[in-house]
Amino acid sequence: MLILTNSLGYGGAERVISLIYPKLSEKYNMHLALLVKNETINPVDGNIILLGKEEKSSKVGYIFDLAYKIYALRRFVEEQEIDVVLSFLPVPDLLNIIFCKKAKRIISVRGQVENGKNKNISSLIKYYLRKKLYRKADGAIVVSESLRDSLIRKYSFSEKKIRVIYNPFIIDEMYKKSEEKLDEKLEEIFINNKVIVSVGRVVESKGFQYLIKAFERAFSEDDKIKLVIVGEGEYLEYLNKYVIDHDLEKRVLLVGGKKNPYNYLKRAT
Repeated sequence: MLILTNSLGYGGAERVISLIYPKLSEKYNMHLALLVKNETINPVDGNIILLGKEEKSSKVGYIFDLAYKIYALRRFVEEQEIDVVLSFLPVPDLLNIIFCKKAKRIISVRGQVENGKNKNISSLIKYYLRKKLYRKADGAIVVSESLRDSLIRKYSFSEKKIRVIYNPFIIDEMYKKSEEKLDEKLEEIFINNKVIVSVGRVVESKGFQYLIKAFERAFSEDDKIKLVIVGEGEYLEYLNKYVIDHDLEKRVLLVGGKKNPYNYLKRAT
């Protein structure tokens, strides 16, 4: 069995992989394929293959790198006689469906299912690709009943091929990590203010832009209420610019990705 994902960096999907891989290894001959080499936040001890290196900055470089990743993926699946490929996140899901046809292809849908109404060209392309291709997967794992219903309604995915499996948690570990201290300046912010905390991958589909705008409107006259967003992602630069342009630097804090988000959540108002 092969798990295919972007990396082992920040993110909920990466966290889930780090938890389920050891358990699956007890029963199956497991492999893990990564599309990108970056900082490991959620380590996995196992058979790991790197299909590519750092993300290319130029479009030409990205295309050549993607082509190599596809070649490496297909070759690995064939040579290792992989019978099941379980993918996490949108790009790995699409690569799984298109290029791993000799294996049983299972996708893991973990976020918002687009409706095609977004006028952003990139979002529209992703929507139509998923709408056309997702239904060709041999199965899908979703993390909620709502996502299952969206997959059926928006992508015409067969209900019989969908399983709802909630995200795993190690409760004792969460409690232990929640006791860890923040740096002094952040501790003071939590002590002296009412703080709203939101944690997640900072991408457009997560809707942090709407959260910041709603916060700005709802608490425009109360400087003692702060918003702290914990997470990394491609949308972080956009959010930073919005915060600066709207003079929210003292009220909206984008602290980036953290190995331990639980000590932030514990201190939330």
